[in-house]
Amino acid sequence: MRETDVLADDDYFQTLINLKNAVLGAIEQAHPDYEQKMAEFVQEALAKSGDLPAMTPDEFCEWLSSISDSSIITKDVIFNAAV
Repeated sequence: MRETDVLADDDYFQTLINLKNAVLGAIEQAHPDYEQKMAEFVQEALAKSGDLPAMTPDEFCEWLSSISDSSIITKDVIFNAAV
């Protein structure tokens, strides 16, 4: 595989994610209860956030790495399924 093929694969994958997010966002926002449910969710999340301990820098780095690792895995799974 050439480097240009890899770049094209990355562009395709990013475009696929952008399309999925746009479609899901439009569906969510078109729902009549969207704004009310989002407001309730945000209020509940903010109320609960005061009860949680803050992350340490090491915990944050682990969390960030796990997100990065899972996005790479998800990318591979989605791309391979599309091929």
